[in-house]
Amino acid sequence: GFGISRSTFAWNRFVLIGPNQLDGFSNASEAFSSLENECFVSRGDNSGTHIKELEIWQIAGVEPGDEYLSIGQGMASALNMADELQCWTLSDKGTWLFHSNKLDLEATSFNDDLTLNPYSVIQLKGEKSEDSLRFNEFILSFESQQIINNYSINGQTLFNSGQPNQLPSSSD
Repeated sequence: GFGISRSTFAWNRFVLIGPNQLDGFSNASEAFSSLENECFVSRGDNSGTHIKELEIWQIAGVEPGDEYLSIGQGMASALNMADELQCWTLSDKGTWLFHSNKLDLEATSFNDDLTLNPYSVIQLKGEKSEDSLRFNEFILSFESQQIINNYSINGQTLFNSGQPNQLPSSSD
């Protein structure tokens, strides 16, 4: 390939969105197992979020039931449909925060490895290696990491900078 190395510069979590918060589950797969026969809107578009959703269903050991709607569209469309039908969906935290004030849905977050959503930069080799190195140095710099840490939507921090070396507190 064209990549020399990969560095995670930020991360957040996928969140389970639905008509109410799900209490009493220690991780996403336990929560998904309780949704087997519930209305669930899936992006169904082979995106990273869709792939993560399928992984969680598999780990949960259940197949979604007849109320599973695979729409083949983006996250905003999935959130809007989940809102209209009062169904569940899996969202990246950023899209949820951006749309949350327009929806009658709630988010449930889990502090498990399964819901980690890393953002990485790849150092390129070859013709673009110098430009790639400069960008990597920029995005991994202290100043950029501070900007990432301070970025918020609707008063909530969107990203954690750097590597997810330890699970965050419940304020994530």
